[in-house]
Amino acid sequence: MPLSTMRKNFYRIATLIIDHGADAMRCLLDHFIQNKYKVSFQDFVSNHQHEIYHQFDNAICCQCSRNYQRPYKPVISIWQMEKLFDKKGQKLPCHKQSSKCEYCCSKVKSTLQIQHLDITFLKFFLITYFKDEFWQSCLINGISCHDFLDKNKHDIFHLLNLNTSCCLCINHPGYTILVASEKERLNRSNWEAMFHTAELPCNQHKTFYPNTYTMNPCYVSAIKGIQHSNLNISVQMTLLSKFCDLMKYFDLLVNARNKVFAHTTKGELSDEDFRQVWNEIENSIVYISKTTGTDIIQTRRILELRREPLEESTCLEIQCLILRQMQEDEQIIRECHQIQGTVKLMKEDIAVKLQQIELQIVDFKSFLRYNIQRELSEQLGEYSAITRNLIDNSGREIKFHNNDKTYVKTSAVIAAIEVLDRENMLILIGRAGSGKSSAALEIASIFQNKGYIVMNLEQHLAKDFKTYFLSTNKQFIILEDLFGKSHISYNEDIHSHLLDAVRPHVTSGQSKFIITLRSNKLEDFDKIVTNHQLLSEASIININGNFSLSTLEKKAMLINHSNHHGHFRSRKAKMLEDVEIQNIIKTNPYLGFPEACRLFCSFETFFAMGHKFFTSPTKELQSEIRRLKRSGYDKTDAALQYCVLVSLMLDRACEGSFGRSKGIITREHYESFTDHKNVNTSVIVYLYQSLFNKEITVTTYDVLEMCEEVSDKYIKIDITSNIYVFQHHTVFHAVLSSYWDIPTMEDVIQVSSVNKLAEYVRPYDVPDDDERQYLIVPQSKCSYLAQKLFNAFLTNYFGALKFKTIVENSQFTLILLNQIITDWYAIKLNVLNCDWSIINTFIRPSQFIIQNDKIVTHTHEIWLIQRLINEILKPKADNLWAIYRYIEGYGCDEFVKDFNEKLSETFQSEEIVVSCSWHLINLFIYPTRFKMKNAVIGTPMNDTSLIERLINEIVKPKADNLWAVQRSVVNYGCEQFVKDFNEKLSESFQSEKNVLMCSWHLINLFIYPTAFKIKNGVIGVKTNDTWLIQRLINEILKPTGDNLWSVHRYIEDYGCDELVKDFNEKFEESFQSDETKDSYSWHLINVFIYPAAFKMTKAVIGIRTNDSSLIQILINEIVKSKGDNLLSVQLYIEDYGCDEFVKGFNDKLAEWFHTRDALLSSSLNLISVCVRPSSFKIQNGKIGITTNNSWLIQRFLTESVTSHADKLIALRSYITKYGCEEFVMDFNTELAKSFQTEETVVNGVWDWIHHFVRPTTSKIRKNELVTHTKNSWLIQRLINEISKPKPANLWAVHRYIEDYGCTEFIEDFNRQLSEVFQSEKTVENCSWHLINLFIYPIAFKIRHGAIGIYINDSWLIQRFINEIIKPKADKIWAVRNYIAKKGCEKFVKDFNDKLSELFQSEGTVLNCSWYLINLFIYPVAFEIKNADIGIHTNDRWLIQRLIKEIVKPKADNLLSVQRYIKDYGCEKFVKDFNDKLAERF
Repeated sequence: MPLSTMRKNFYRIATLIIDHGADAMRCLLDHFIQNKYKVSFQDFVSNHQHEIYHQFDNAICCQCSRNYQRPYKPVISIWQMEKLFDKKGQKLPCHKQSSKCEYCCSKVKSTLQIQHLDITFLKFFLITYFKDEFWQSCLINGISCHDFLDKNKHDIFHLLNLNTSCCLCINHPGYTILVASEKERLNRSNWEAMFHTAELPCNQHKTFYPNTYTMNPCYVSAIKGIQHSNLNISVQMTLLSKFCDLMKYFDLLVNARNKVFAHTTKGELSDEDFRQVWNEIENSIVYISKTTGTDIIQTRRILELRREPLEESTCLEIQCLILRQMQEDEQIIRECHQIQGTVKLMKEDIAVKLQQIELQIVDFKSFLRYNIQRELSEQLGEYSAITRNLIDNSGREIKFHNNDKTYVKTSAVIAAIEVLDRENMLILIGRAGSGKSSAALEIASIFQNKGYIVMNLEQHLAKDFKTYFLSTNKQFIILEDLFGKSHISYNEDIHSHLLDAVRPHVTSGQSKFIITLRSNKLEDFDKIVTNHQLLSEASIININGNFSLSTLEKKAMLINHSNHHGHFRSRKAKMLEDVEIQNIIKTNPYLGFPEACRLFCSFETFFAMGHKFFTSPTKELQSEIRRLKRSGYDKTDAALQYCVLVSLMLDRACEGSFGRSKGIITREHYESFTDHKNVNTSVIVYLYQSLFNKEITVTTYDVLEMCEEVSDKYIKIDITSNIYVFQHHTVFHAVLSSYWDIPTMEDVIQVSSVNKLAEYVRPYDVPDDDERQYLIVPQSKCSYLAQKLFNAFLTNYFGALKFKTIVENSQFTLILLNQIITDWYAIKLNVLNCDWSIINTFIRPSQFIIQNDKIVTHTHEIWLIQRLINEILKPKADNLWAIYRYIEGYGCDEFVKDFNEKLSETFQSEEIVVSCSWHLINLFIYPTRFKMKNAVIGTPMNDTSLIERLINEIVKPKADNLWAVQRSVVNYGCEQFVKDFNEKLSESFQSEKNVLMCSWHLINLFIYPTAFKIKNGVIGVKTNDTWLIQRLINEILKPTGDNLWSVHRYIEDYGCDELVKDFNEKFEESFQSDETKDSYSWHLINVFIYPAAFKMTKAVIGIRTNDSSLIQILINEIVKSKGDNLLSVQLYIEDYGCDEFVKGFNDKLAEWFHTRDALLSSSLNLISVCVRPSSFKIQNGKIGITTNNSWLIQRFLTESVTSHADKLIALRSYITKYGCEEFVMDFNTELAKSFQTEETVVNGVWDWIHHFVRPTTSKIRKNELVTHTKNSWLIQRLINEISKPKPANLWAVHRYIEDYGCTEFIEDFNRQLSEVFQSEKTVENCSWHLINLFIYPIAFKIRHGAIGIYINDSWLIQRFINEIIKPKADKIWAVRNYIAKKGCEKFVKDFNDKLSELFQSEGTVLNCSWYLINLFIYPVAFEIKNADIGIHTNDRWLIQRLIKEIVKPKADNLLSVQRYIKDYGCEKFVKDFNDKLAERF
């Protein structure tokens, strides 16, 4: 009775899991065992017998030591133990007869192979012993565990709080909460073991600090230096199951096995379930196989399984196998990770990695500076002339800043540098005059010295960021006052585009970015940060908040400014030395302390006010400017000075030239300055006459003299543009305020830019702002303001956000502005010609209800619809989605109806249908029979025209929208539409040319062979099989061969036996030419070509070819230099080659290796697979040839120059496996010749010495691959290895001497090492690990035959001191442990004395590392006993150091500092600490 399709599906899936799935997992397990332990599976089980046994029985056994921790719960069943151990055989020597368990101390079965394990048992071994390997697949590209946890912090948080939203969810609206079960839930201790480093909170939590702050994801980041091994096993397994792709596919394969047949009730599977499960299992197997490099083979075997017919006998065999497995205990192994006993084997690769730590910092500053300058000069040539000019200007700004004698480096700058060393973006927040710009230039100066190209982009330049930026170079970009200088605001059109352009370079680039933000209130920034993810992710330095100036910094600034302004220095110095200085540094002026200091020291009147000036410096400056204006009525010089300031103010207000905007013509004898062109004598005369109602004649030199009079106080020369500018924007504000009057107000409004109006001006009815003193526009002048805003609106609608800030809360001005806009858009031509963005932002259909506080207007709906139609008909039509959302959001049903009717009229023209964009069709056009509901946007159109347009879209050469067209037809087309579409498509494929020229993806989606049955409603057409076959042939013969497997699946899915036969015949014709064969890719051979003797069943896709040609292709593939496909060629021959074919391949391979040169030039991989020594017997049907032994040995010895440990282990394994006793002797003889001179030993590669060379007294076992060499040479080689600046093999050398050196050898080694350490300089410069392993203090007793030497204690102590005072000081714990273990009481005392000498100054205490303080320094009152390591230091200095540690931005050591004070501080020390902390806050 034939099998049903559903039962065949079941048996195919079962075979896929049992054979191929389990095989992939066996390869993975074997791969991990070989990489980590380098033993067979049987040896691996034997080495772990004790731990495996306790996974079956957790009672005490014969091998258990007192402290051995057994698993809480066994997870291995008895039938699994039977597979591994021989319970009736001989027991281990330690076995006690009293033991009741029959498996206790049992030995591994001699017949055990990895093939005996099923999927369940394979899972146990993989997750129990190879968690580290799964972690390695997560922590790729150098990512640390700390970075991995931070990257996935949000998801991990939702493993703690299941199905509960958090503040990060609010900030990321598109986020989907991770799905997890109660069993996978983490607890609080799990969370805090990973995340306990304090962070700045998010916006929702900035003012809320509950005691459980660590339970909010925004408050914390991962603990620095955390490793996955620090986490408990259950947490590790939960994280791996959620975030490790290898573990996910691994679990999916196991779950599929349980779902399909382990827990099934019926041996059948529907077609739909079959396809779904098959794809999941196939993807899992292929992904797992990629780790072991067997993915290509697995893919081919899976393909064969799917296409081969299932015989009934085969199905019966599968059924028996399934039944056997289902009878065994299928207990799920969930708690394998609870194994506590771990075997700590000291493997060479681990030792190598442990030694690869940076051990010494060498000063290359001068060399680096030269290279940086040379590299920068080369990079500058890559920029445009405009950008180079911008870079030069930025460089001059930095140079000017570096020469500023008044500047003081603050804690904010130090913190910012620390942030930018690890991140790429920083936001500096501070009020005007607080020192943001100076801080940004100081940071830029430091990074310029590190090789960064600096660009300072002010707000008007930032929008052209892409013009200036080159991603290939390291750049330091300052985006100064990006969101405005007074009223900060976020413009979606401007700022979003800029931040989108910047973001890729922040997340993965090499450049650094600083955004400065002028803000008086943190709430301003909170509003900004929510607009873009880049801002919410950036670190923040708030100069107004956490990083406000300390009293010491304020004092330094005040003194610097007083020293710089020396024209009344003596008086200032006397004053600053009085009590007044303390009163000044206690103030916190609104203007900003640095700028207030400058003004205070620049004006004698301000200075005379003392600390009172700092309470209101802005008002005092405004009063000073007004006094200057008033004195101008009596004093001409004062009037001209005031006019100079007003001229500069008006130029800045209009962001151009006030003189040009007013049409003031320069008279011939009133020339502009030749040096400073922005002060014009004609403008000065105009202002003088209008302000003071007097006539005057002014020369250029008069104005120049006036400029010099007000320089340093109010204005300065800008070094980049060589023009006069204000000292600070507060001076500009003060001049504007003095000029703002009823007669001059209209002038200011008309000439000023909207940016400046938004910054300084508000209508009369806007509520007062206590922190901002705006200039008020009275009601009589609001019409001028509204007209000004409208004029700007027409030329720059992006300024609309600025308009909003001006008229916000001013109902009167808003009504005026909206009325002007309404009048303008009451004209049809203005609506039709305006920009789409204006429509989108400010214009609404007449039925839409407008809120009172919005800048927006209605317009005629017919004109508006016409404008929308015009927009979507544009060739590019970039705004289609925006228009769709516009209609959806603002249009009523009637509006949508009118739009659809107008759109329908437009699409009566065939020309428009043909020329419009595809996305327009996709969004707005439907087939005639599609049922459109009310308010659905779009119109039906003639099916014939629509089908023609769809056909044109998919037959394009690139045809980017094939999938979209298919979805559109499926979603909107009825059965008749699909039928018409197919008929029209069929017409296009009535010629051979069209079939041959169309894209492959079009064929794959829409074209079928003639015998394929296309169901009703299915999209696609049939075409001539001959043309189709030729098209498939052309596709697979392309050089790239990208679609080989896709073509194979196409034929398999849609081709009948006849088509497969015709394809094979046609392909065979193409393959007849020897010249053509040589150009075919290996992957084409692998998928479609078989040897002549291979038996091809019916409907198998592919052809057989001449064996000699095929063998030549295979030979050419494996002898390539890289040999990437060596393994797949080997498997190809094993799968498809008969004995005769293999013999022919071997004969051809022997011809290749018939010369010595061919063998010597071949890769070791090729030799290990295909070449054997002459005495080795190669069985029939096995791949391989024998070759001359001397050539082979010579080839192996050539590796002695470059080989690493992994290749040498493979080489040793090869000789052990294939070499006879004579071959081993010959190899050792040649090996001995290579090491018979001092030069070859002393200069030899360490790994060869380690694996193949032994001291003369070391005993060599029979057939061991080693040779002796002279001890003195060998000792010199070992000394050279450990004396390297960065010795990678210290542990390996130590073990080598222990394993192979006799007592005499060790004594000779110690003697020679002692000779090396005869100078203090040698001790100072050697690696720390060398000291730790080989060097001892004089009083330490080195036992006879032990490795190590004594050296002078004073040198050794100095070396320890140098090690612990390094900036990073990563060996502090190791130094302390060394002294504790090896130092006698006198040594400890000498060390403490030396350390105490170092800590006699406050600077040393304040600047040393925290870990040095924590381990070696104690308060004065703490009792240090004899032989205790550590010293006392001044309590005041120590308390200052502790405060400094806890106020750092991230403050990683808060808990550590708290414990330090609790452990070592007396009551007085704690009181003094609290008092100092109170001062800080």
